[in-house]
Amino acid sequence: MKKTKILSIVSMLLILTLLIGGCTKTNQPSVNQTPANQSTTQTGQTPAAPEKNGEAVKILVWSNNRHDSEYTLQKIAEFNEANKGKIEIEYVIQTDNYANMITMAAKSNQAPDVFSISGVTGGYELPSYAEAKIVRPITEYLDADPAFRKFTNIDNYMMEGVNSLGTEVYWFPRTLRSGNRMIYNVPLLEEAGVTPPKTVPEMIEAAKKITAAGKGEKFGSVIPGQSGAIGRMIIPIAEISGIQYYDYKNGKYDFSGYKPVLQAFKQMFDDGSMFPGCASMKVDPTRAQFSAGNVGFYGNASQEVGVLTKQFPAQMEWKAAELPSLTGEIKGALSATPFDGLAMSASCKHPDEAFAVIRWFSSEDFMVEYVENGLALSISPEIMSKVDMGKIGKLQEFLPISYEGVYPKPPAVTPQGKEWRDALWETVIPQGTDIDQTIAEMNQLYNEALDRDVKAGKVKRLRIKDFDPMKPLNGTLEYLSE
Repeated sequence: MKKTKILSIVSMLLILTLLIGGCTKTNQPSVNQTPANQSTTQTGQTPAAPEKNGEAVKILVWSNNRHDSEYTLQKIAEFNEANKGKIEIEYVIQTDNYANMITMAAKSNQAPDVFSISGVTGGYELPSYAEAKIVRPITEYLDADPAFRKFTNIDNYMMEGVNSLGTEVYWFPRTLRSGNRMIYNVPLLEEAGVTPPKTVPEMIEAAKKITAAGKGEKFGSVIPGQSGAIGRMIIPIAEISGIQYYDYKNGKYDFSGYKPVLQAFKQMFDDGSMFPGCASMKVDPTRAQFSAGNVGFYGNASQEVGVLTKQFPAQMEWKAAELPSLTGEIKGALSATPFDGLAMSASCKHPDEAFAVIRWFSSEDFMVEYVENGLALSISPEIMSKVDMGKIGKLQEFLPISYEGVYPKPPAVTPQGKEWRDALWETVIPQGTDIDQTIAEMNQLYNEALDRDVKAGKVKRLRIKDFDPMKPLNGTLEYLSE
């Protein structure tokens, strides 16, 4: 039995709301003759990398982020110009089936040197990636530079099975994805005579009124059925209502609490309050419909500031409010996710240069203006202390709230059937499956898989006897082999 005591990260999230300072910009860092694993004078700058006889080492970077592409490409152009003959970044955006694309590229020896990853990347499981030699640890680089390790804040965000395995670190998060909010169309809600709802029944009623006022052209809400559907509003509403899909106290899966939340969204579909056809839509088309003024509200996190400012500029006033809970009472923490990071491919032929690129993407030079452009919150207090908070605009509406937190990752099991998120989503859509039957099936499938995988030594059972849903990381984590 392995026991690990982890301090609460909620207080660290709140620090971000207090760090208000002037923006300090550094010059574009250039690469010199210093070895890549040595410290630079400033932890937020790019480490040096060795020259390759005047010929630049090309580092291929894949990302699944489109909302920040304009800013990122501009900064990469500056980096490449400053580092001629040393390092050149080639940047490619891949969005559809991203995790599968990485796996296929690795199998065909066409993997990028560096690729963006996060704790919410669909289909991504670090243990599988590590076992298949898709990704390599970067622990040696962090250990070689304690000051930079501290700058990354990694020791407060080592998530077993997400970005670390044991003591090995595979990537560190650059940004903090806030807990989800209700992003709403101000004029549509005003026309319908409603305000952002505090309870789920109020949400159902608000969606009906918005749809009625829209007269067949505008609708209450939208969820992209083909892009992490239940993670938009269903899971976060369950969380703040005190419902988790994993029973941490007893170390088993239990989806039973989701029933009233699923019933609510099924009702919204039955009422005709959801944008027509959204069950088969991906996320960007739903964003486009909202930005065009055709949707009352939807659920998502802080990255939507960049989306609705740069990618799909909103044609109307919009704001962000806290999501409703079942009763209006907050009974559990809202997931705030240590978000986007960069991992190094196991097949990378130039790891020193690749890590130099990873480091630059998290540097002060890159991240301060990234935050000021409203593209994301930085996970680094050092970065946030240098951000001019007057420049972040709508991102202020996504600053951490008191009940946000980080949940321990449940064991990654391999059930012989549908993935639970897909199965639960199918219960709310038109002509969907039965809620009670699906919950019973998921409970059986996932607990059978958990028992089987624990017995086979593939995973360990996570149990937190003193689990507190308001402070999910405050308990004593036990990893059991039975």
